[in-house]
Amino acid sequence: MNASVIIPAQALEASQLAVTLQGVFAQRYDDGRVDICVAQYGGGDALDIARIAKGHDVRSVSIDSPSPYAARNLAAKTSSGDVLLFTEPGCVPDPNWVRAHTAAVRKGATVSVGHIAPIHETWVLDTFLSYESVRDAWVFSSASWQHRFGRPKNMAVTRERFLSHGPFVEVMRGADSKLVQLVAREVSPSEVAHAPDAIVRQLSVHGLPSCLRDRFIHARADAATRE
Repeated sequence: MNASVIIPAQALEASQLAVTLQGVFAQRYDDGRVDICVAQYGGGDALDIARIAKGHDVRSVSIDSPSPYAARNLAAKTSSGDVLLFTEPGCVPDPNWVRAHTAAVRKGATVSVGHIAPIHETWVLDTFLSYESVRDAWVFSSASWQHRFGRPKNMAVTRERFLSHGPFVEVMRGADSKLVQLVAREVSPSEVAHAPDAIVRQLSVHGLPSCLRDRFIHARADAATRE
């Protein structure tokens, strides 16, 4: 099963993008080909992908739209993988990230939502985030499509499902959850799976204050999506 990793990025995110790409290059996946596409959006100076990739094969596309979902849609059109995996600059995938998402697809899912972890784990953070792990397990095991959500930093969609129920709505936030809920409502909630072993580590979350700030931002985005 071939996989395409899609990373939307802005001109000022070069250093964060380099760290993310290092995590993608380190993937332990031998069940197919993994290609990588960086989709620059929002204008600005062009990212020097050749320098950032340091000898690895990374394709790049660009779009002037300020929406990161427009960048994801453009990259998806130019990618050939059976599964499209999405993450963002500043997120470092664990080595088994691709394998965990494709395993969920092999079990029947067409959308797989992974786990976000802090870059440095501490007892306080682990205790705080244990609630989210329990919540995620409940949400993705329930029969309700309304509670399903996506994660633009860590999710995968089969090409077939992206073609049938995509592309993403080209807004600023929340289009991932809209796509997830559309699939769960029109096809089946069972097609949207939680993949807790598909882990990306967020560089900006390194302690409880930064974790709370990140969750506050996402809560506002979720509220806007519901409206």
